Amino acid sequence: MPAAAVVTPSRFLAVGLRGRVRRRTPVLTIPNGLDDAPVSATLPAAPDATGPLAVWCGRLQRWKGAHVFLEAAALAHRAVPSARFLVVGGTLFGLETTVGDDLRHQAAALGIGGCVEFTGHVADARPFLARADVVVHSAVRPEPFGLVVLEAMLAGRPVVASAAGGPLELIEDGATGLLTPPGDAAALADALVGLFRDPAGREAMGRAARARAVERHSADAMTRRFERLYADLAVMTLPGSFAVAR
Repeated sequence: MPAAAVVTPSRFLAVGLRGRVRRRTPVLTIPNGLDDAPVSATLPAAPDATGPLAVWCGRLQRWKGAHVFLEAAALAHRAVPSARFLVVGGTLFGLETTVGDDLRHQAAALGIGGCVEFTGHVADARPFLARADVVVHSAVRPEPFGLVVLEAMLAGRPVVASAAGGPLELIEDGATGLLTPPGDAAALADALVGLFRDPAGREAMGRAARARAVERHSADAMTRRFERLYADLAVMTLPGSFAVAR
């Protein structure tokens, strides 16, 4: 499609698109932005909940990696028996409709059926993220952006994410979250156990995550970037002659 510019939410996507657009069409990156107002954890905790809670959130498709989360949960639970795990999300668009049942069977086979809950599809996942002690993103292939990672950061929660695609641009490893190799359940479990055993450390990481998200990924910041881009496009004479929005 003819375009004066192509905008993507991540540098990862921009690199992939550069060979697919007209030669002189610039491909720019303007990260997604969200309302940065804090969201409260309005959901009640389980009555016997005493241990840390790890929350995985996303659409139930194989590439999103919930099965890796469950493998890691089984390993982490051996080290921290009080830990609990929550899978938030359901199947959508008629895709891979058996994944939810497959995950429940997997949890039972791993012996963690008693400490893992499945919510199914929810209209608003943010209260579940706000209730978490740690949020997990475990996609087995690069995530184009990773909106749930940003939502968790804005909720002030540390994220353990797959080191591929958009999360590499969102998370400062060791400061605002932790990055682990995609598909590596053992590495994910090690990261979870470390955060489970360090409440002060994970709270500090969550505060740093929110500060970074508010600074770089607010809805206002995204709007200002688009406004600058549109202003440049309005006076553009040739493709590629305007400044890249920063």
